[in-house]
Amino acid sequence: MKVVAAPDAAYAALSPLRRQLLGLLDEPMSASELALELDLTRQRVNYHLGVLANHGLIEVGETRQRRGFVERRFRRAGPTVIAPDLIDSPSAGDDLSADAVVAAASDAIRAIGELEAAGKPHPTATLVTDVRFESPDAHRAFLAGVADLAAKFDEGEAAGALAIKVTVLSHVAKGAKR
Repeated sequence: MKVVAAPDAAYAALSPLRRQLLGLLDEPMSASELALELDLTRQRVNYHLGVLANHGLIEVGETRQRRGFVERRFRRAGPTVIAPDLIDSPSAGDDLSADAVVAAASDAIRAIGELEAAGKPHPTATLVTDVRFESPDAHRAFLAGVADLAAKFDEGEAAGALAIKVTVLSHVAKGAKR
Protein backbone atom coordinates (compact mmCIF):
# COMPACT_ATOMS: atom_id res chain seq x y z
CA MET A 1 0.00 0.00 0.00
CA LYS A 2 1.28 3.44 -0.90
CA VAL A 3 0.04 6.17 1.43
CA VAL A 4 0.47 9.55 -0.20
CA ALA A 5 1.23 12.01 2.59
CA ALA A 6 3.24 14.68 0.75
CA PRO A 7 1.37 17.47 -1.09
CA ASP A 8 3.49 17.17 -4.25
CA ALA A 9 2.90 13.40 -4.43
CA ALA A 10 -0.84 13.94 -3.92
CA TYR A 11 -0.83 16.51 -6.72
CA ALA A 12 0.93 13.98 -8.96
CA ALA A 13 -1.49 11.17 -8.07
CA LEU A 14 -4.65 13.25 -8.46
CA SER A 15 -4.01 14.43 -12.03
CA PRO A 16 -6.83 12.91 -14.14
CA LEU A 17 -4.42 11.35 -16.65
CA ARG A 18 -2.18 9.95 -13.94
CA ARG A 19 -5.21 8.51 -12.12
CA GLN A 20 -6.11 6.79 -15.40
CA LEU A 21 -2.59 5.41 -15.69
CA LEU A 22 -2.65 4.15 -12.09
CA GLY A 23 -5.99 2.49 -12.80
CA LEU A 24 -4.52 0.60 -15.75
CA LEU A 25 -1.39 -0.56 -13.96
CA ASP A 26 -2.79 -3.45 -11.94
CA GLU A 27 -0.81 -5.61 -14.36
CA PRO A 28 2.54 -4.54 -15.86
CA MET A 29 2.22 -2.45 -19.02
CA SER A 30 4.75 -0.57 -21.14
CA ALA A 31 4.49 3.07 -22.15
CA SER A 32 3.66 1.91 -25.69
CA GLU A 33 0.84 -0.35 -24.46
CA LEU A 34 -0.54 2.44 -22.28
CA ALA A 35 -0.30 4.97 -25.12
CA LEU A 36 -2.25 2.64 -27.40
CA GLU A 37 -4.87 2.03 -24.70
CA LEU A 38 -5.33 5.76 -24.02
CA ASP A 39 -4.84 6.98 -27.59
CA LEU A 40 -1.90 9.20 -26.56
CA THR A 41 1.69 9.55 -27.71
CA ARG A 42 4.26 7.29 -26.06
CA GLN A 43 6.29 10.38 -25.14
CA ARG A 44 3.37 11.93 -23.26
CA VAL A 45 2.72 8.67 -21.40
CA ASN A 46 6.45 8.32 -20.61
CA TYR A 47 6.49 11.80 -19.08
CA HIS A 48 3.59 10.99 -16.75
CA LEU A 49 5.03 7.57 -15.88
CA GLY A 50 8.23 9.37 -14.86
CA VAL A 51 6.28 11.69 -12.54
CA LEU A 52 4.48 8.73 -10.95
CA ALA A 53 7.74 6.78 -10.60
CA ASN A 54 9.51 9.78 -8.98
CA HIS A 55 6.84 9.77 -6.27
CA GLY A 56 7.04 6.00 -5.74
CA LEU A 57 3.50 5.41 -7.03
CA ILE A 58 4.61 2.98 -9.75
CA GLU A 59 7.55 0.64 -10.19
CA VAL A 60 9.08 -1.45 -12.92
CA GLY A 61 7.15 -4.70 -12.82
CA GLU A 62 9.20 -6.48 -15.45
CA THR A 63 11.61 -5.88 -18.29
CA ARG A 64 11.85 -7.73 -21.56
CA GLN A 65 14.05 -7.66 -24.63
CA ARG A 66 12.18 -6.23 -27.59
CA ARG A 67 13.50 -5.33 -31.05
CA GLY A 68 17.00 -4.47 -29.85
CA PHE A 69 16.06 -2.58 -26.67
CA VAL A 70 14.89 -3.34 -23.18
CA GLU A 71 11.22 -2.56 -22.64
CA ARG A 72 10.18 -1.60 -19.12
CA ARG A 73 6.69 -2.58 -18.04
CA PHE A 74 5.32 -0.65 -15.08
CA ARG A 75 2.83 -1.55 -12.38
CA ARG A 76 1.30 0.25 -9.44
CA ALA A 77 3.39 0.12 -6.28
CA GLY A 78 0.35 -1.24 -4.44
CA PRO A 79 -2.98 0.37 -3.64
CA THR A 80 -2.69 4.15 -3.44
CA VAL A 81 -4.34 6.00 -0.55
CA ILE A 82 -4.27 9.76 -0.02
CA ALA A 83 -3.79 10.49 3.69
CA PRO A 84 -7.09 12.14 4.68
CA ASP A 85 -5.37 14.72 6.89
CA LEU A 86 -3.33 15.93 3.92
CA ILE A 87 -6.39 17.74 2.62
CA ASP A 88 -7.94 18.74 5.93
CA SER A 89 -6.68 18.23 9.47
CA PRO A 90 -9.72 16.94 11.32
CA SER A 91 -9.94 17.74 14.99
CA ALA A 92 -10.48 14.85 17.34
CA GLY A 93 -13.53 16.59 18.81
CA ASP A 94 -16.14 14.67 20.75
CA ASP A 95 -15.51 10.89 20.81
CA LEU A 96 -18.92 10.37 19.21
CA SER A 97 -18.39 12.88 16.38
CA ALA A 98 -17.71 12.23 12.71
CA ASP A 99 -14.57 14.39 13.07
CA ALA A 100 -13.21 11.97 15.67
CA VAL A 101 -13.82 9.00 13.35
CA VAL A 102 -12.03 10.72 10.46
CA ALA A 103 -9.13 11.80 12.71
CA ALA A 104 -8.69 8.21 14.02
CA ALA A 105 -8.90 6.69 10.53
CA SER A 106 -6.40 9.24 9.25
CA ASP A 107 -3.99 8.41 12.08
CA ALA A 108 -4.25 4.70 11.27
CA ILE A 109 -3.70 5.24 7.53
CA ARG A 110 -0.67 7.44 8.12
CA ALA A 111 0.87 5.05 10.70
CA ILE A 112 0.45 2.00 8.43
CA GLY A 113 1.87 3.96 5.49
CA GLU A 114 4.96 4.92 7.50
CA LEU A 115 5.54 1.30 8.54
CA GLU A 116 5.08 0.11 4.94
CA ALA A 117 7.50 2.76 3.66
CA ALA A 118 10.08 1.73 6.26
CA GLY A 119 9.66 -1.93 5.33
CA LYS A 120 8.91 -2.82 8.95
CA PRO A 121 6.65 -5.76 9.83
CA HIS A 122 3.34 -4.55 11.16
CA PRO A 123 0.72 -7.00 12.31
CA THR A 124 -2.74 -5.65 11.64
CA ALA A 125 -6.28 -6.89 12.05
CA THR A 126 -9.67 -5.66 10.93
CA LEU A 127 -13.07 -6.50 12.30
CA VAL A 128 -16.11 -5.16 10.48
CA THR A 129 -19.57 -6.10 11.67
CA ASP A 130 -22.99 -4.54 12.04
CA VAL A 131 -24.34 -4.10 15.57
CA ARG A 132 -27.77 -2.68 16.39
CA PHE A 133 -28.39 -0.53 19.44
CA GLU A 134 -31.73 0.47 20.90
CA SER A 135 -30.44 3.83 22.07
CA PRO A 136 -27.41 6.13 22.13
CA ASP A 137 -26.84 5.02 25.73
CA ALA A 138 -26.61 1.37 24.59
CA HIS A 139 -24.03 2.46 21.98
CA ARG A 140 -21.99 4.25 24.69
CA ALA A 141 -22.22 1.19 26.96
CA PHE A 142 -20.93 -0.99 24.11
CA LEU A 143 -17.93 1.31 23.59
CA ALA A 144 -17.22 1.31 27.34
CA GLY A 145 -17.33 -2.50 27.27
CA VAL A 146 -14.84 -2.61 24.40
CA ALA A 147 -12.51 -0.28 26.35
CA ASP A 148 -12.83 -2.54 29.43
CA LEU A 149 -12.04 -5.60 27.29
CA ALA A 150 -8.94 -3.90 25.84
CA ALA A 151 -7.78 -2.98 29.36
CA LYS A 152 -8.23 -6.61 30.45
CA PHE A 153 -5.78 -7.79 27.77
CA ASP A 154 -3.25 -4.94 28.13
CA GLU A 155 0.02 -6.37 29.42
CA GLY A 156 1.44 -2.91 30.07
CA GLU A 157 5.21 -2.66 30.03
CA ALA A 158 5.79 -6.44 30.20
CA ALA A 159 9.13 -7.48 28.70
CA GLY A 160 8.72 -8.29 25.03
CA ALA A 161 5.13 -7.03 24.91
CA LEU A 162 4.13 -5.82 21.45
CA ALA A 163 2.31 -2.47 21.54
CA ILE A 164 -0.73 -2.58 19.27
CA LYS A 165 -2.94 0.44 18.73
CA VAL A 166 -6.60 -0.58 18.71
CA THR A 167 -8.95 1.86 17.04
CA VAL A 168 -12.68 1.28 17.20
CA LEU A 169 -14.66 3.30 14.68
CA SER A 170 -18.42 3.27 14.45
CA HIS A 171 -20.78 4.87 11.99
CA VAL A 172 -24.32 4.30 10.81
CA ALA A 173 -24.43 1.25 8.53
CA LYS A 174 -24.96 1.98 4.85
CA GLY A 175 -28.61 1.75 3.97
CA ALA A 176 -29.73 1.76 7.63
CA LYS A 177 -33.07 3.33 8.39
CA ARG A 178 -33.23 5.66 11.35
